[in-house]
Amino acid sequence: MCWRTCAAATNRAHEDQLTDAIDALIGVFGGTFDPFHLGHLHMARRARDLLHAEVQVVLAARPWHRDGPGGSVEDRWAMLCSALEDEAALSPSDVEIVRDGPSYTVETLEEIRRRSGSDEPIVWVIGRDAYDFVPNWHRVDDVACLGHFLVFDRGADSPPRTHHGFRVANGPADLRNHRSGRVWFVDESPPPVSSTAVRAMMARGENASALLPRKVWAYIESHSLYRSSDERQGEGKA
Repeated sequence: MCWRTCAAATNRAHEDQLTDAIDALIGVFGGTFDPFHLGHLHMARRARDLLHAEVQVVLAARPWHRDGPGGSVEDRWAMLCSALEDEAALSPSDVEIVRDGPSYTVETLEEIRRRSGSDEPIVWVIGRDAYDFVPNWHRVDDVACLGHFLVFDRGADSPPRTHHGFRVANGPADLRNHRSGRVWFVDESPPPVSSTAVRAMMARGENASALLPRKVWAYIESHSLYRSSDERQGEGKA
């Protein structure tokens, strides 16, 4: 299918660059990416640099915890691939696209472990706002047995706390020395960009190009995504 072709091409393009980047950790950054914006790209790059590892960017095809995405799986996947095609050690992952049913982190971790065929620790990259809801996740106790967390923590209203089954990590070396169950809180915050704000701007007919990777904006424009029905009808009459 189209997403398999995209992932294979991106991985081949990065094969030489990843040799120096991978350091016994597997980074994973997941999201609905509706659309993938510069805040997402910043977090993925920082995770790569902090972990000294390849980061797999996982598209949540059918998130269980929120309303259905505005963009189709095919469109969101195409935008993600285009945003990452020139990025060293960042690769799009179709692990949640090819699996039926809701997108649960625990099942994604299990599948990434199966695909990797190794015991390298997996580090799930997440913002503090999402991390605070981890206790509500599906099979959360199993998550602690499958991987670590890297949490971007700055700007939170309360001090960070570790959830059941996790211990605080002191840095990437601590993550490498344990297979799972560690949380590394990083005193950084992503740029204040949200997909919700981007979609709202687009629906109002505003230019959101400054918030998006260049190729993502080009895809949105060429496919008339996130436009209001009135605006799309107006284009058809032009």
